[in-house]
Amino acid sequence: MRCLYREKKYICGEYIDVDIYPVFSTSRGGRGKKAKCSSAAQERLNQHNREKKFSRLVMTNFTSSDLCIHLTYNGDHLPGNDEAVKKQFRNFIARLKRYRKKHGLPSLKYMSVTERGSRNGRYHHHTIVNCGDMPAPVLVELWGQGYVDIKVLQFDQCGVEGLSRYFCKGRKKKAATDEDIGETIGYSWTCSRNLDKPIESKRDGRLSARKVKELSSFGEYDGNLEYEKLYPGYEFSQAKPFYNDINGGFYISLRMRKITNRKLTKKIRGE
Repeated sequence: MRCLYREKKYICGEYIDVDIYPVFSTSRGGRGKKAKCSSAAQERLNQHNREKKFSRLVMTNFTSSDLCIHLTYNGDHLPGNDEAVKKQFRNFIARLKRYRKKHGLPSLKYMSVTERGSRNGRYHHHTIVNCGDMPAPVLVELWGQGYVDIKVLQFDQCGVEGLSRYFCKGRKKKAATDEDIGETIGYSWTCSRNLDKPIESKRDGRLSARKVKELSSFGEYDGNLEYEKLYPGYEFSQAKPFYNDINGGFYISLRMRKITNRKLTKKIRGE
């Protein structure tokens, strides 16, 4: 069975994600038989993929000029069930769209998750919006159902990894601890239809099995010089290597951040 290593690259705004993994084929040109994962391993993989998809969309469509807002309901506006809370949120999105259109602002982009608290049973929404160009009092007024917590969307060297885990934590029937983590209503997260997708490309055979094994040996936070040689113009953020003892293949999920002109000047000067 022949094995090539594939690099699948996603350009996401200031970041790139690269998935490096083996592609197997038989000598006759057919595909090799896939090994089955256990249900637990498959769920971990699915969760990992959900988080990656979410973070890539955020990094492609939003910047530190945008907002992460948390919406709650006061005693006068408590929705009675899941359908009512979904309707309340749709109405809020419609009001945001009308306001932005009336004031000549760019079309609304959003990503959101709706939850119900495990202890108090209250619904709340966590939403990323491109509304940094709107006054905070206007957002509070347009919500009109209770308290609004408004924060600037923050990116670090790894993008929005922590936020991605939070938004994609999935449906929970019961809180596992005393923490009020609650349960997700419906899908893990929803988004507007006008989000741009990351730019995808792939390349086979550039990296040998020996090279991928070497990269895997660096772990999560080392190997920056090697990765930066492979992907010039970007600085290393994080790599997540994994060895599959079923097929003998090495897998790497890599994230890198674009080097700004200021950082590039410092690198050239050796500062």
